Amino acid sequence: MNFLQLFVRMTAMKNLKKFLILSALLVSFALPALAASEDHTVDRVVAVINNDVVTQQELDKRFQYVLRQNKFNLPQQQQRALYRKVLNDLVNESLQRQYADRAGIKISKDELNLAIASIEKKNNMSAGGFYNLSRGLADTARRQVEA
Repeated sequence: MNFLQLFVRMTAMKNLKKFLILSALLVSFALPALAASEDHTVDRVVAVINNDVVTQQELDKRFQYVLRQNKFNLPQQQQRALYRKVLNDLVNESLQRQYADRAGIKISKDELNLAIASIEKKNNMSAGGFYNLSRGLADTARRQVEA
């Protein structure tokens, strides 16, 4: 094998290595995108509050929580009004959290748990009743109490 043939083979191997590395990188970036696209969950922003947003999913979850909490069976027109009120509440809570952040006010887990226990007591719920009521919606319920 002469020098030229050796050079061509080495160049081809280097190109093959580059190709394999590039392929691996592309696959590693494409797999998470493909996995996310299988979910088909599309979320959109329904409100922007300074640097914070309220998403459609957050609004829908809170609306379901309010309906469950109050055992509402409302006509369509009243549901739309309640939906707008829930959005307004989420915006106000975001503003409160932003103000608290700027003022350096932090809520500890213990303080949050005490607030939840107080809510349970005021509503004659057993311990854990708050989370039973908010099953599947615990995050939105906690965020409401934090605000």
